[in-house]
Amino acid sequence: MYGITQIDQAKDVVSEKPDVFVGDLNSGTNYQPEGLLHLEANGYGPVLPDSTQTWCPPSHFDFQLCINAGGLTGPYSAAIDHIMIRKCAGVYAFRAHTFNDQPEVSDHLGVGAVVGKFFHASSLSQRYQYCH
Repeated sequence: MYGITQIDQAKDVVSEKPDVFVGDLNSGTNYQPEGLLHLEANGYGPVLPDSTQTWCPPSHFDFQLCINAGGLTGPYSAAIDHIMIRKCAGVYAFRAHTFNDQPEVSDHLGVGAVVGKFFHASSLSQRYQYCH
């Protein structure tokens, strides 16, 4: 998703109501936040913390694709690649992490997590229940 299309794609995701989805949303708390905010307002939450820089992290600042990337000047990184879980869907995630951190591979880090679903939400421990 990029620019104004990110909000349209976020609306499409909300209308389909998947329990889990993964992707480069080109939206984060400090970069084009509209898409992420729409998802959060409609019951989705990110598995990785907001501080997890997945696009042009500091280890990539000298990588050609990250130099003045997206028209932004200077070193700039953002948390725009997400694993999102629909709240109160009986879904849990743990071992969330990034991978593929070699700058010659991509300007994005990969994101991963172990994700599962309980069919009886009452069997979920409070630790994994993603329901606020």
